[in-house]
Amino acid sequence: MNITSMPKKGVTDWLKQRVTAFFLVIYLVLFCALLFTHQPLDLDAWQGIFHPVWFKVLSIIAFLSVVVHAWVGMWTIFTDYIHPWWLRLILMCVVGFALFAYFIWFIQILWGV
Repeated sequence: MNITSMPKKGVTDWLKQRVTAFFLVIYLVLFCALLFTHQPLDLDAWQGIFHPVWFKVLSIIAFLSVVVHAWVGMWTIFTDYIHPWWLRLILMCVVGFALFAYFIWFIQILWGV
């Protein structure tokens, strides 16, 4: 089998990690800027920060970036260090379910504000 015909999963995963990390840095800078413009930080200020739809959408994209970043990282750790395939499958299912549940929970909290 020619090595150049193999899928380039490693490059794709590396790119996913870098793109999600870059977006998270941009989101963090924007979030910190919004925090400093809403002083003092009370309940009304937090609701004011998360009330605009554009910021809710950015927050969902940022949390989705966290989910993708975490999934790629955990997949890499499991494939490198967990050798029994059945244990790796169980752990990947647990992590996948937890990340999906966290994402749904995040959306419920965010749109409840």
